[in-house]
Amino acid sequence: MEIVITAIGNDHVGLADPLIHHVTGLGAHIAEIQMYDHDDVALFAMLMRIELPREHWDGLTRDLTEIGRLKELTVCVWTPDIEDRIARLAICTTYRFQPACLVEGIRCVIERHVCLPFHHVIAARPSPRPAS
Repeated sequence: MEIVITAIGNDHVGLADPLIHHVTGLGAHIAEIQMYDHDDVALFAMLMRIELPREHWDGLTRDLTEIGRLKELTVCVWTPDIEDRIARLAICTTYRFQPACLVEGIRCVIERHVCLPFHHVIAARPSPRPAS
């Protein structure tokens, strides 16, 4: 079964390893992993998509939530296979260019064409300075 795991919190050493080692210890196949570590603002974020047999679901959610608590991370675990709620979408960017009207335009396109409720835009820093 496909499972999506997200983690976000204040950055410090040793955040990703316990999550990754736990899922691989269960025999998970990691299909995708993206991590964001921005030292300037001490922010860590991770998205991981894994394939794991269904029988691990209950223990996985419990264990990853506990790892998140110990590491001071907000960890969310979701799968389309057994969840009765629709996925939410957040757009994560390095630079934030968007005025409010653009965010609303993005929301309309996503909700109409992707059929997911748009949650929010997360940006690490304001738009870059123009080149000199």
